[in-house]
Amino acid sequence: MNWLIGAIPGLVAMTAFLVFVRGYRMLRTDPAMDLGADEVALLRGAEQQRSKGQSAITSLSYRLVPTLRKVLPPKALRWLQRQVDLAGRPDGLDVDSVLARSILWMMIISPAALIFVLQGNLLLLLLCVAVVIVLPLARLTATARKRREQIDADLPDFLDVLAVTVTAGIGFRTALATVAERFGGPSRTRSN
Repeated sequence: MNWLIGAIPGLVAMTAFLVFVRGYRMLRTDPAMDLGADEVALLRGAEQQRSKGQSAITSLSYRLVPTLRKVLPPKALRWLQRQVDLAGRPDGLDVDSVLARSILWMMIISPAALIFVLQGNLLLLLLCVAVVIVLPLARLTATARKRREQIDADLPDFLDVLAVTVTAGIGFRTALATVAERFGGPSRTRSN
């Protein structure tokens, strides 16, 4: 039994080395090898946009997103897309960005989770799982809440100005375009 306890650090080191080698290999290979020319062109543009100023670990987390998409049920992906839409897609945020953040947190927290598994501390292991899920979603829901509050605050003024412009004889579509341009929406600054 003592030899098993002595083997644990070696197994942890070997696992860490294998994960490093696998991650490095994924970082160096082209994920678009099996795609058609049109799909590659679309991916290249999005990938170049994302990769500007990214660290290696962030780049690796984006490469793991398709694998996570396959694992997650479609209902969860639809729910996540709805949350991104409710947040107004700030700074080009999409489902893949949220999933990449989850993967990033998973990579950061996994050594601690492994230690908690080896110690048999399931409570802290559950806390690690909660961190991986909650941290990326907390920012997203906070952004959605702020956006909703901004819409609620601007809606009475928007409707008032719309009613005045329509009453003044401007056509509804023209008035709507004029008022929408003035208010700009919840993610833009208003020009008064």
